[in-house]
Amino acid sequence: HMDKGASTAGCAEACEEDEGDGGVDPGGGGRAPSADDESRRILREAAARTSSSLARIWLGPKIWETERLPTLEELRPEKELLEEERVSIRYGREMVRAVGERSHAKSLGEGCGQHEHEAAWATLRGLEDGALEAVAVGFAEHECSALGTELRAGSRNFARLFLSAEGLSLLQAVANELHGLSLEHCWAWDVVGERHEEEYSVVWGVKRILARIQDVMVRNHLVEDRSNRAVGRRDCCAHTPGIC
Repeated sequence: HMDKGASTAGCAEACEEDEGDGGVDPGGGGRAPSADDESRRILREAAARTSSSLARIWLGPKIWETERLPTLEELRPEKELLEEERVSIRYGREMVRAVGERSHAKSLGEGCGQHEHEAAWATLRGLEDGALEAVAVGFAEHECSALGTELRAGSRNFARLFLSAEGLSLLQAVANELHGLSLEHCWAWDVVGERHEEEYSVVWGVKRILARIQDVMVRNHLVEDRSNRAVGRRDCCAHTPGIC
């Protein structure tokens, strides 16, 4: 059981709060590629040919490399994840399949992905340009605080993609999908983006931005707060083996 840092922002974010910035060194600041980088690239490409999961993890773009909205299909977890019972994530943690009350992805779907939430999404789409800028700033300064200045600026630009009418429609489509999926399938959405080498992946960013948009809806009384915290359910299925 992990009670420190457990929040509606999901299992892995709770772990990041425990560990500070996690010592992530994404190589910001315009560092020139090294021979080690080239070796890693070759290894990644070789590994990716063996599995769709590895291809996604090793070859997927990072948020600061992304200048267009992804498609819903590109965000969906690979089917292999549905067969996993235990998945290693960052900082020596694991996510343990516990289908039931613990799915953060399902709580997002329940909170802003139902038919009754259409008016809330329409309200956000009708706002003036820049009205949701605090979402992009908060994402860059909090979720991406370990990045250098340039990459943090890139992460802010990534978040801004989702504040347009088209971007908000994509987030709504994700929320609708999460609401419509069984808890069994939501397990895959809980895990994707949280594994080693998926730091700052596109799906990781989309999950975090969707959670921030839901917070905006709740704070502005556009939707009821149905987060796991609000309804008294455990939200975290991550633990450190041998410790908690």
